[in-house]
Amino acid sequence: MQLQTRRTEEFSAAELVEIRALVDASFATADDPGFEDTDWEHALGGVHAVLVHDGRFVAHASVVPRTLHIGVPGDSLAWRAGFVEAVCSDPSFAGQGLGTQVMTALGDVVRAEYDLGGLSTASAHFYERLGWSVWLGPTYVVRAGAWDRSQGDDGGVLVLRHGPSADVDLSAAIACEERNGEDW
Repeated sequence: MQLQTRRTEEFSAAELVEIRALVDASFATADDPGFEDTDWEHALGGVHAVLVHDGRFVAHASVVPRTLHIGVPGDSLAWRAGFVEAVCSDPSFAGQGLGTQVMTALGDVVRAEYDLGGLSTASAHFYERLGWSVWLGPTYVVRAGAWDRSQGDDGGVLVLRHGPSADVDLSAAIACEERNGEDW
């Protein structure tokens, strides 16, 4: 297995099609295709960590720039955050630590390029063992300058605190900027 980290623009169009197919296969279930076009768009424009085996991509994750606001509406700090998207591995390689490898590489990217890491997941335990912390405070989405409560995201947002964000209060309110598709 070969681990690579590359920016979106360093992949060929064919490679991005292959990675998208991997992501689709990883998230799909019998009842739900699992990964929408907007989800894929969220994964582009940053740094990708991929594992290559026998000339094909078998694991992927990306980190993209976002702004996260921490505090209270009207009195918050804006943090330059690396937001993790599209973490997956080929289902035939399940349980072999591929997700851990790509997430470890992206953790290094977050620490080097951003003030804080962020992600949204239903699988918090996987990320907690890699140093991520579940956000304990309420979640919001900033829409047209106003904070809109996103209670359904509570408990599913995690952050990677380091350096300037090491002491960020996990019980404060946190907000992301709205975007197409799922905001968090």
